[in-house]
Amino acid sequence: MRDATDDPEIEIPAKPPRNLNDIEPDAPDDGSDDEEIKVPEQEPEAPSYLSSVGLSADSTIIKLARRDPVIASLRDHFSLNASSNLVRFRHRLNAARVYDEGRAQMVLEEEYNEKTDTSTITVKTMNDSTSGTTILRISYTIVTALWTGFFFTFCLQVLLFLVLDLAVASGATAVNAELYIGNTIGVFLAMVTFVIAFTEALVIAGYYIIDTWEGHFLAKTFVFKKLSSVAVEWVFFFFFLGCPLIIMCVSLLMRKDNWWEITALAWFMFVLGFYILFAMNVVYFEVRAAWNFCKNRSDCDSDDWRHVLKRCFMLRQIHNYSGTQQDSYLARAAFRTLEDTEIVDKDNIYEKSHQTSWSPWTRLSRSYLSSFFEELPEPQRLYTMDDVSDYRPFLTKTTWSLERIFCRPSKSRYIAVVQGPGALTRTQFRSSFICSIIGTSLIVLIFVSVLVWFELSGVSVFFAFVIASLLAYTSLRNTITVFKLHKDLVGIKSLGKKNSETGSNAEEVESGEKEAPSPTTPLPPRTKSERVWAISGQKPSECVFVIQERKRVTQPTERFCYAMFGMEFVFLFLWPAITLFVISWNVAVMFVLVAPISAMRHYINPAVVVEETGNMELVGGKDGKKKWRNQSRLNTIVSSITVGKTKKLWRAILGVAGFAFLAIFLGAVGSNTDPNAEGLTYLPSSYYYPPQSDDMRYATCTLTNIRGGFGENTLMMDYIAMATLAYTADELTQPALDAWFGEGVAEYRQDIVDEFRSNFDVNNAAVFFKLFSFPEIGLGVISIRGTSNNWDMLADSELWSAAALMQGIRFILPAGEMWTPILDRLVHWINKLQGQALEKVSFYILTTQFANYLKNDPNFTDIQVTGHSLGGGLAMITGAQAGVPAVGVSGPNALISGRSFNPPVTPEQMNQYTFNIVPNRDIVPMLDDKADQFQYIRCQSPGWDFVGCHFSKRSLCEVAYTCGTGQRPAICECHRDYGYPRPEFNSTDGAEDNFDEICEIMGEMNS
Repeated sequence: MRDATDDPEIEIPAKPPRNLNDIEPDAPDDGSDDEEIKVPEQEPEAPSYLSSVGLSADSTIIKLARRDPVIASLRDHFSLNASSNLVRFRHRLNAARVYDEGRAQMVLEEEYNEKTDTSTITVKTMNDSTSGTTILRISYTIVTALWTGFFFTFCLQVLLFLVLDLAVASGATAVNAELYIGNTIGVFLAMVTFVIAFTEALVIAGYYIIDTWEGHFLAKTFVFKKLSSVAVEWVFFFFFLGCPLIIMCVSLLMRKDNWWEITALAWFMFVLGFYILFAMNVVYFEVRAAWNFCKNRSDCDSDDWRHVLKRCFMLRQIHNYSGTQQDSYLARAAFRTLEDTEIVDKDNIYEKSHQTSWSPWTRLSRSYLSSFFEELPEPQRLYTMDDVSDYRPFLTKTTWSLERIFCRPSKSRYIAVVQGPGALTRTQFRSSFICSIIGTSLIVLIFVSVLVWFELSGVSVFFAFVIASLLAYTSLRNTITVFKLHKDLVGIKSLGKKNSETGSNAEEVESGEKEAPSPTTPLPPRTKSERVWAISGQKPSECVFVIQERKRVTQPTERFCYAMFGMEFVFLFLWPAITLFVISWNVAVMFVLVAPISAMRHYINPAVVVEETGNMELVGGKDGKKKWRNQSRLNTIVSSITVGKTKKLWRAILGVAGFAFLAIFLGAVGSNTDPNAEGLTYLPSSYYYPPQSDDMRYATCTLTNIRGGFGENTLMMDYIAMATLAYTADELTQPALDAWFGEGVAEYRQDIVDEFRSNFDVNNAAVFFKLFSFPEIGLGVISIRGTSNNWDMLADSELWSAAALMQGIRFILPAGEMWTPILDRLVHWINKLQGQALEKVSFYILTTQFANYLKNDPNFTDIQVTGHSLGGGLAMITGAQAGVPAVGVSGPNALISGRSFNPPVTPEQMNQYTFNIVPNRDIVPMLDDKADQFQYIRCQSPGWDFVGCHFSKRSLCEVAYTCGTGQRPAICECHRDYGYPRPEFNSTDGAEDNFDEICEIMGEMNS
């Protein structure tokens, strides 16, 4: 057996047709059957199956059917990832084509029978992957996915840092600061450029994952293309497995306790390095392909680099700013070849489905901007990469499914087979229509149901229903199209069947007058192949093509193209660069590195030049094999990366996130950040909650062993109450302390806080905290306020967004917990980008400084820290850094992000000094990994109310109700606002139980 490998076009023995079904369709002729076709003279007699239909041996159809056993040509299309391999058998006139699909092989096995003078082609697939190979591929893919997740987190953090840099440069992190309009616009423009550049990089990273899973099909074609296939396999082995395993073995031999952390980090770095190499090659081949295309185009008559560059630039600008019209319609035709599907006879267009739309830009270019545009005499057809790649999947009886019909995009391209072999059935037509209606209705119903579950008002639900229906307009329009298609195609099938039985086709061919086209008129046989099918009683496939065409109507002048380039340069590069160098030089350096690369890919764009050309014929190559390889590589890069389907998704995610950060910043500027919350409504001592005897009490109802507390009287709810007081207005704070602890026990020392901030808070940071002093035991408790305005939201994002995103990536990845040891390093690398600007909005720096300040005050023997939400996270960071006990309430944690703080916070410090109270279903304390000491508490808010579980008052009521109030007062809000039972009443002085009246009176006193 002989193997001819890597040959994209090698001829294999073609077999004479077993029957007429094996004859391939021919091209349309001029109506004559007299063209010369060579037929072997030694066998003039016609086979019986042709003689039976009344054909003579001299007819052209017989000549078509009586070809000699010659070598047939099977050509690999450039949409394949790899060329096929030809295998010829030594002792038989048989051959096989082998197509590698990564984890399987597709084999076309050809068998020639000399006795019957017929041949058979058997198509089969074989799974060529073992469990070991699958495990290795999974491990490679997981690491590349981790890298992509890390890079995505990095991109979001850069957008967040842009906003924070703007805040710092504007002085907006101080209370009631003003906004600098010029810097804000510059950051906005920089964000646009960053979103574009990061989107392109993330598309490459996404395909990097796919290419890794599929066995590095694309990477093998350009990264190490000068090496042999064996050498390339060894390179991939060492990059993705060999070197990390060697490092792991060395770490184990050295008896390192963190051997897996070292291994995982090395593995990650190898994958990172290979991604950089992969991305550089993608950019290089994109630019080189676009350059060569422009140089080889007929409208470029010079090889001078300046002329070629100008041509690339003009193609890009014309492609961007031309006025276009969109035509979509259904067309009927007898199927010939896949490449002919775009050449549609106007008589076969189903006019009822024909829709033409002009974009607003097109209308503008033909009216107000007509002096800058040239209107073309005839609309010029514009091609897409799907057109160039001949991408048009078949919709047949076996490929049809409800999921494919409903999830198919509105501009999808497909060929629906309506007659002949594989034709869709009437039931499938009807099911497609019904599925479209049910699916669209279910989407709207789900959306409305979720809103009802959130207990929105009837008016809100009605408006939401209207909005959802408008958003579903595209799906509804597609449903109507499917209905029309179903109705007319059923007519085609029914009439076609009737005409085939009555023989009306032949009469229609002889008709001299052409009738008006009708969707229910079957097409007459117009080619030799169709007449062969008709005579033999076989049916050729008749199809309906879903056509989406874009045509150029107006074209911008050269002057307009240069003017737009000037605006793009100023607004997307020059202005943002100057702004960034003013507010953050390190982000500015990154900007001037990524922006030119993105601009180069934008203006020298292979997708544009290929689509403007309409084919791949300008791709060069020394021979047919190398030309096919270049075409295949370019097709993969352009269709999967340059105009990849994930591009819009990444752009939407980054754009929404970036502008959301900017919106939070704009909302924060000038906002009042002074605390103004109402206090709690405390009841007299005759009202109380006893410990719940029928419910297991929280093990931490009393924090007996906390340093500097009240011993056995140190209650968990004391810290929740003090964290809640951070939101209370200053004039209500001391009365609240007296009502909770008793008069004279605790003092509100705002004077110490003011003195400290006047001496040390030079930036007037937008963080608020209070100091409560307990003179009898020498205890000082710092209570840090949590998230209550947009500045606090920015601080939350700045401190914990990277850790939260890495947590999400770990959750998505299979066996994601294995990467936990290196997550803190990855987050630290991301946050390292920001440098000094990050420290100016890191509020924990000021609170830690205050804790150390109090430790040196002789009036305090012990210091503790507490806080809720953001304040709880800051409290735990402060406690770990200052070495004092800290109790957080619904606070974000700090194990993953701890290395990023200044000074860093270690897991040992978090385990030793911090304790977190975590309500169920509260999202905020899920951020970052929790330390060892924490307590889950119940949340009795409705199932949809996740935000309600974050309220500190609700947490205080839960602990007071479950643990019992003891010597602390009960609170009106527990029953009135949060649905807990009324406190029990036990009066020793004969007072009456007037709960509602007392709550109303006490509430008025506290307001």
